[in-house]
Order: sequence, then C-alpha cells, then structure tokens
Amino acid sequence: MKSAKAIYACGAVALSMAAIGLASPASGQSPTILVKQAPDLVVRTVAYDDLNLTTPAAQHALVGRVRVALTDLCGEIVGSRDGYWMSQTYFDSCRHAGWSQAQPQINRAVQRAREISMTGKSTIAASAVTIAITADRH
Repeated sequence: MKSAKAIYACGAVALSMAAIGLASPASGQSPTILVKQAPDLVVRTVAYDDLNLTTPAAQHALVGRVRVALTDLCGEIVGSRDGYWMSQTYFDSCRHAGWSQAQPQINRAVQRAREISMTGKSTIAASAVTIAITADRH
C-alpha cells in the first residue's frame, strides 16, 4: 500500500485536474471542462440524503453504510482476504485511510443536520461521503 501521503496526494491531484480547461475561450463559448482521474484511484460515494442525521439511529446507519462501502472499496483494491498477514495488513491500511477521509465528512454532515434543525439553514453544503483511495497493484 502506498504511504498515506501518496494516497491523499493522488486524490487531491484527481480533484485538481478538474481545473484544466476552466479558462474561458476567447470566442465566448462555454469552456470545455476536462476531468482526469488517476487510473488506479478507486472511489466510493455514500449517499445519506434519506437519513435524518439529527438522530443517533440515522448516524449509526450512515456509519454502517460507510463501513460497507469501505469493505467493498478495499476488497477491490486488495483482492480477496486470503488469510495471509500481508493481505490483511493491506486491507487494514486501506480501511484506515478510508476512515480518515470519511470521518470528517460524517461529522460535517451531522453538524449540518443539527444546524438545519435548530435554525432552518446551514452554512455547510449538502453532500455525500466520498472516499478515494489509490490502489497499489502489488
């Protein structure tokens, strides 16, 4: 598994690639936006728009959805967990990297739900939990 720094850098590179082509053409036509994703970047998006995240049950449900998505994502990256120590180490490393991305997003989603329930609005944009991890094909 690549280092955590490389994992995050690849995700940042993939997202920053969206900036290619954002300059307006001289002709006044709409710009062409080109988004490139690293070929070894594996992404999962977990929706939560059907959950009322002000309740502990809904928060638990979101964590469960993220857990399932991470198991699927890391399974795709690592392959089958064949019982060997190295495979389990890669899988655990992948899940750790995924949780480090997902947890802040979960926290923001819960905070947004709380703000909306108290004030009717929130400064936090609605979103889904997105996890992107670089596959280390070993």
